[in-house]
Amino acid sequence: MASMMPGQGNCQKPGGSGQQPSASDIKKMQDSLSKQLDQMKKEMEKGKSPGGKGGNKNQGMSKEIAQMAAQQAAIRQQLEKLAKELNEEGKGQGNELKKISLLMEENEKDLANQNLTNQTKLRQQEIQSRLLKAEKAERELKYADEFDYILVNDDLETAKKEAYKLVKSFVESK
Repeated sequence: MASMMPGQGNCQKPGGSGQQPSASDIKKMQDSLSKQLDQMKKEMEKGKSPGGKGGNKNQGMSKEIAQMAAQQAAIRQQLEKLAKELNEEGKGQGNELKKISLLMEENEKDLANQNLTNQTKLRQQEIQSRLLKAEKAERELKYADEFDYILVNDDLETAKKEAYKLVKSFVESK
């Protein structure tokens, strides 16, 4: 049904390639949605009402908000899927993603009710901040197997020197 609706054609379909998106992919999709929300908020502040009656502009904004709500739902579903997969590995790495998912759900409700407030914007910023941390953690975890060493810290100075050498050799190899 979404393909039958007119639009700008810039909607990213999460997971459309059949491959599970990473935290980085999800962050990029959320960033795109955030820009759309900012633009919509600016238009509303200029006096345009997204849910007002009469006029094609208002109907267009309502449709645009509905598309953003659907986009947020799709991003949230992909995030929940990623969280589930990470938690199945038994390390609980998806728990933070579940918290982000709850924030996304609140934004979906605001969008569905056409209630774009400063709270919505603050929540969006919190989502982006947490996704940035998740992206960083994901990137770091890629190297976890390559950087698995035991340091004996009987002597602090020796342990510091050994840690420095390990990190230096790891960084130089990348």
